[in-house]
Amino acid sequence: MIDLSGRTAIISGGTQGLGADIAERMHQAGASVVMLGRGAEAGEALAQRLGDRALFVETDLRQDADIANAVSQTLQQFGRVDFVVNNACIYTDAGLDS
Repeated sequence: MIDLSGRTAIISGGTQGLGADIAERMHQAGASVVMLGRGAEAGEALAQRLGDRALFVETDLRQDADIANAVSQTLQQFGRVDFVVNNACIYTDAGLDS
């Protein structure tokens, strides 16, 4: 397994399904993970289950302020962003441009 110790990943759609699996695997590899999503209950439960080095930030990708808040909270908690996993997107808000 790749060693991601000391690295931080932001994962959109990171609260369930493939996104949650990505977050869990990166966390197992040593990374700090920040899961973004709209489902607070699922996100908080996953962050609690992963424990140390895991953070959930309720984020609606259609809202630029939510995205800025997620990055800000990531930097406050972990001090860096090394990876962004775009597991979710909204095409009604110029998804690729976002």
